[in-house]
Amino acid sequence: MIYDAFQKRSIDYIKDGQSVIVSAPTGAGKTVIAEYIILDCLKKGEKVIYTAPIKALSNQKFRDFQVNFPDKIGILTGDVSINPKAPVLIMTTEIFRNKVLEEGSNVGDYSWIIFDEVHYLDDYERGTVWEESLIFLPPHMKMLALSATIPNIDELAAWLESIHKLPLKTVKEAKRPVPLHFFYQTQGQVIDNLHSVKSIAYKKDAHRYHGPRYARHKHFKPNRADLLIKNLHEDNKLPCIYFSFGRRRCEYLANEMIKFDFLNREEKVNIIDLYNKLCEKFELSNDKSAQMLIPLIERGIAYHHAGMLPTLKEVVERLFTSRLIKIIFTTETFALGINMPARTVIFDELRKFYGKYFATLKTRDFYQ
Repeated sequence: MIYDAFQKRSIDYIKDGQSVIVSAPTGAGKTVIAEYIILDCLKKGEKVIYTAPIKALSNQKFRDFQVNFPDKIGILTGDVSINPKAPVLIMTTEIFRNKVLEEGSNVGDYSWIIFDEVHYLDDYERGTVWEESLIFLPPHMKMLALSATIPNIDELAAWLESIHKLPLKTVKEAKRPVPLHFFYQTQGQVIDNLHSVKSIAYKKDAHRYHGPRYARHKHFKPNRADLLIKNLHEDNKLPCIYFSFGRRRCEYLANEMIKFDFLNREEKVNIIDLYNKLCEKFELSNDKSAQMLIPLIERGIAYHHAGMLPTLKEVVERLFTSRLIKIIFTTETFALGINMPARTVIFDELRKFYGKYFATLKTRDFYQ
């Protein structure tokens, strides 16, 4: 296999038995480095733990790794326990933290720990989980920490070196393989120029405070999600992930789109067949919440948030991965590192709740 420069540099450090922190943009290929560790550990008869911050990401990594390492992968989350004695064990970071803090809990068989989305160390509510996991990491375990957004990677490395008294390598990659193009919706228009947005906003404020003679437009149209989605569909910009930081609003917006039908006849047959099979597999066939999704699913629409049954969330994730869901309305449960086939991402707003307060979305969270 031919590696990119940052992948090769990381793997060379790993071959030398060094712990590594890797910061590289989404889609750059950080998982390749993790897969090298997994393959190397399996060859040597060693074990490795892979941690992820959310269950959706844990579930996806479990499915992905099963393709390359069948029968070698296990998973432990608050909802699922499959093959817990496996040589490669995927778990939420909370479970790993509990294991290293609980007296008598044995992680001595594991030689490597992979922390995915390690920037969660900065999270207001859950950052202590990462902090304790890193501080109390057993001395025999080597570490690979991955993130798309670590602005202070050298400071983090220095902090960990001071704790564990061992050298820690850092690898940084700035090049983004898939460039981002930004568009803004305002007054019912989709604009790719921020200065134009500011001009429209100025006219709106002028009208509000000084009357119509200070602004050309007396009536300002509210943004409409349905018109935006219609334009994306016509411009072949689907599938789309639509972020709205409220569970009820996700469901409301999804049901507002029921007037659209994004699937052709063959896709309808395929998605209903897959949905029924997955619901049967996860014992959801008679579940009311699963049945409520059917009118949306058969049109290529879905929602995803933390208030749903864990198994139903996984069903929705698999449908989206199959490219049969064309638009999904979701909270941040769908954001962290999950590889989903989307051409467009929409933010309903740029403010969210950070534990105890509402604030403008952090740059890190926006790009994630």
